[in-house]
Amino acid sequence: MADRIGQRFGDYRLTRLLGQGGFGDVYMGEHVYNHTSAAVKVLKTQLTPDKLKDFINEVRTIRLRHPNIVPILDFGIGEEDLPFLVMEYAPNGTLLYRHPRGTRLPPATIITYVEQLASALQYAHDQRLIHRDVKPENMLFGPNNELWLSDFGLAAVAHSTHSMRTQDAIGTWTYMAPEQIQKKPRPASDQYALAVVVYEWLCGTPPFTGDLMQLMYQHIYVPAPSLREHNSTISSAVEQVVLRALEKEPQKRFGTIQGFAQALVNALAPVPQKTKEQWLKEGDDHRIAGRYKEAIAAYDCAIQLDSNHALAYYNRGTTYRDLKEYQKALADYTRAIDLNPNSALAYGARGRTYYYLKDYQRAVKDFDRSLELDSSQTWFTSQKDDAYRQLKGQK
Repeated sequence: MADRIGQRFGDYRLTRLLGQGGFGDVYMGEHVYNHTSAAVKVLKTQLTPDKLKDFINEVRTIRLRHPNIVPILDFGIGEEDLPFLVMEYAPNGTLLYRHPRGTRLPPATIITYVEQLASALQYAHDQRLIHRDVKPENMLFGPNNELWLSDFGLAAVAHSTHSMRTQDAIGTWTYMAPEQIQKKPRPASDQYALAVVVYEWLCGTPPFTGDLMQLMYQHIYVPAPSLREHNSTISSAVEQVVLRALEKEPQKRFGTIQGFAQALVNALAPVPQKTKEQWLKEGDDHRIAGRYKEAIAAYDCAIQLDSNHALAYYNRGTTYRDLKEYQKALADYTRAIDLNPNSALAYGARGRTYYYLKDYQRAVKDFDRSLELDSSQTWFTSQKDDAYRQLKGQK
C-alpha cells in the first residue's frame, strides 16, 4: 500500500491512516488553511475519462443531508489522479469494530440501529438513490453515537473498475441481493442487504458463507436458513419478518425499507416479564455455576430492557472472556466504559483481555487508567508490571 501521509488532496493534507477498505483507504486530513480535521477517503484506482465522469456525477447525487448519512464536505481528483471524498470524521469508529463478527446483539440494540439505518435508506430511496453496499463496515458512529451510513453510491463506481480484492469483495457480496448480483439493483436490494445484517446480529452468523462463487449461488438459488436453527430464542414473528425481507424476488419483500423496519420493530418489541436487576442476578448465578451460555442469554435480556446498563455489558464481557471469546469481551468492556467512563474495574478487565491477546501496549494503557481511577486495585498493578515486562521483551 502506498504511503500517502503528507500528500494533499483538495484542501486537505493527509496526517494519518484511519482504516482500509475495499474501495479505498481512509485518512485523517487537516485543512491547509483553517486547520480543521476531516476524514479523507482515497479510492484505490485511477479513473478513465468516462469513469471519471461517472464518479463526479455519482458524488454530486450522493451529497445527501440526513442525520444518519455521513456528511460529504468535498470531492475531487488528487495526487496521481486518484479520486477522493472528504467526509465528516466519525470519532467512534464503525459498527463492525464495536460489534465484531459473530456477536449477537440484543433486540433493543437492533431496534435502535435498524430505525436509524432504515430512516437514512428510505430518505435516499425517496431521492431515487440506491446505496448498493449496506454492511457493518459502512455504518459509522458519529460524535453523539448516532449511526451514520457511509459510501453511498460508491459501489457502482468501484465495481465497474474491477478494483476490489477478493477478500473485500466477499465482505460486500455476503450482503448482496440476488438481483444486484445479476446487475439489476433496485431499492429492495438495500432492504435485502439490511436483512442480512439483521440476520447476522440475531444469529451471530450471516445466512450464507463461502467463497465468491458459493455466495453468488446461495444468494440467487438457496433459501435463507431458519434463524431459529442458530438461535432458539428468536420468535417465529421475528423470523418471518427477516425471511420475508430475504425473499429472492424483490416484489415479495416489504414494499419499502421503512416498512421492513417497522415490522421488525413490532416483532422484536415484546420483552420478558422480569426486571433488568432480576436478569442480571440470574446471569451472575449462571456464570458462577459455569453455565456460560445461559449467563449470556440472561445478560442479553437485561440489556434488552436497558441498552445503557453498563454492569450488564461488563458482566457479559467477563463471561465472554471466561469462554476465551476475547473480541466479544473487548466489545462489551468498551461499551461498559463508554457508558461509565469512571469504571476502574472495566478498564482493568479490558486491560486483562488485551493482555490475553498479547496486545501489551493497550493492556498497559488500560491498567494505568484503572489505577488512576482507583489506586486500591493492587491486582492490576501486578498485571500492569507483567504486561510492561512482556512489552519490553517484544522490542
